[in-house]
Amino acid sequence: MNATTKPSITVLNEPVQAGPVFAFAEISQTAETLDEVDDALKRVLNEFGIGHFVLYQATDRARRPTGARIAGPMHKDWRTHYVDNGMANYDELLSWGLKSAAPTTWTRFSAENEISNGQKLMFDEAKCFGLNDGF
Repeated sequence: MNATTKPSITVLNEPVQAGPVFAFAEISQTAETLDEVDDALKRVLNEFGIGHFVLYQATDRARRPTGARIAGPMHKDWRTHYVDNGMANYDELLSWGLKSAAPTTWTRFSAENEISNGQKLMFDEAKCFGLNDGF
C-alpha cells in the first residue's frame, strides 16, 4: 500500500463513501427485480466515477465457459462486440481467473503478466468503447 492509498475500512468509515454503499446494500435486499438492483448499482458507481460494471460467471458447474451475466449495468455495445468477435477465445483474464481468486485490474494484469497480442488488441478495442480499465 503506498502513502496515498487508504485501507478499505478507512474509506468505508467516511460518511461520504459509506452512505452510497450502505444505501445500495439496503436496496439490494428489498428490490423485487434484478433491473432494480442494476439501476441502484449504476447510481452508486456513478458517484465514484465508474460508468460500467458487470459481473460475469466465467464457467458453469462443469467448468465450461459460460459468460453468463450475474449483475451490473453492462456496456451493451462492448458486450456485443466482445461476443461477436469471439474475444473469450483469447481473453487471458478468463483463464487467469480460473486459477486465482485475487482481484486485479486490466492495468495491473498487463503490468504483471506477459500478455499476448490478442489480449493487447482486446484492451485497445475496449478503450475505443470508453472502457479504459477493468476490474
